[in-house]
Amino acid sequence: SPARPRLERLKFLLEFGSMTGLRLAELATAKLGWLRLEHLDDVHGDELAWSIMVLGKRNKWREVPLPDPAMDALRAYLVQRGLDADPLANDPELPLISRLDGQGGLSESRIYDVLRDGFERCAIAVQATDARAAERIRQGSTHWLRHTYGAHTIARGVPQDVVQAALGHESLATTSIYVRSEKARKHRELQAAFKSR
Repeated sequence: SPARPRLERLKFLLEFGSMTGLRLAELATAKLGWLRLEHLDDVHGDELAWSIMVLGKRNKWREVPLPDPAMDALRAYLVQRGLDADPLANDPELPLISRLDGQGGLSESRIYDVLRDGFERCAIAVQATDARAAERIRQGSTHWLRHTYGAHTIARGVPQDVVQAALGHESLATTSIYVRSEKARKHRELQAAFKSR
């Protein structure tokens, strides 16, 4: 069905975006040739690790480590596009995110529209059971995926300097927003736990 490729692309955008923290412009310009599979030779042995080089703000390149679930999402998306599941077996010039007809990549504005449409459809689906959640979802933006990445990595104990490098923040103070957000969340959770006493 025609809806299936659209749904698979939306699913990939949501998963990959929230597991990498890439900016909208970075998602739009990324190519399969920017992916890297390298040996990590260190005290933990000879591991293989995926990453993607992205051209970020101020035309600076940075390396973003890719967790296994992000690579699983990418492989599934590549297969859905009719490509080889091995990202390195495909034409390196192919866009990371493509048009449904496979003829080129998506612009920033088109990725924005795809995600906004996805948020709206989700809001409609939950409207009847949770109007407040639906309204919050309607306020969603492409930047939500980046914030999700920052908040989740900090909440899971990833060191702040690692998060800073992955997000491409010049200043550690910018990354500190996520640390403060996590501190506030912990405070609210503990307050709620003891409110009923």
